[in-house]
Amino acid sequence: MKIPQIAPQADVRASTRPASTVRSRVRQWSTAALSLLLAPSLLLLSLDLRAAAPPMPSRLPQRIPDVHTTSFSGDLVDLPAMLQGKIAILILGFSKGSRNQATLWGRRLPTDYFYSPDVLYFEMPVLEAVPRLLRGAVLRSIKSEVSARSQPHFAPLTTDEQRWRTVVHYNQPDDAYVLVVDSNGLVQAQFQGEPTDASYQEMKRRVEQLQSTSATK
Repeated sequence: MKIPQIAPQADVRASTRPASTVRSRVRQWSTAALSLLLAPSLLLLSLDLRAAAPPMPSRLPQRIPDVHTTSFSGDLVDLPAMLQGKIAILILGFSKGSRNQATLWGRRLPTDYFYSPDVLYFEMPVLEAVPRLLRGAVLRSIKSEVSARSQPHFAPLTTDEQRWRTVVHYNQPDDAYVLVVDSNGLVQAQFQGEPTDASYQEMKRRVEQLQSTSATK
């Protein structure tokens, strides 16, 4: 009796799966395997690159422009020539909107430096952009708000506005910019905006550092 041959059953799942799906799965598995193999090497390479990268260059102190102006009390102000052996705190404002912040800084300074023999301080509104026909009226308006005690410490600037903007890294028109300047006219610290207790204490600390350095020379 002849036994009928039974044909093997085909894998229904394999036969019904599209070829494109199979190729896609293979590519995904290959990519995942390659990523696992390369991950340690890529990590080591990134660490080596970071270790070899040179440090960012530090910003060198900038020298302030020469100042030849007159304070509201009529005194000549020559910077940095008058800083021989002294430190200066300069408060600069470039707009009417900066007056409030500059005034807040200026009110704090006399408590610590009014009688200081080696620290000078000036509020210096920058008025070069004000038309000459209006400049006198603007100066009189500012002066009318300054007490007689503070007038020797007000020295308006009418030249070199662009150079001052470069020195203070100008980016906000209505901010006050405060510079701590050494006896060579180099900016050793800068503060910007409204004074806070923290920023004012940091400014004092930087001034004291310069005083200590000058005392040891």
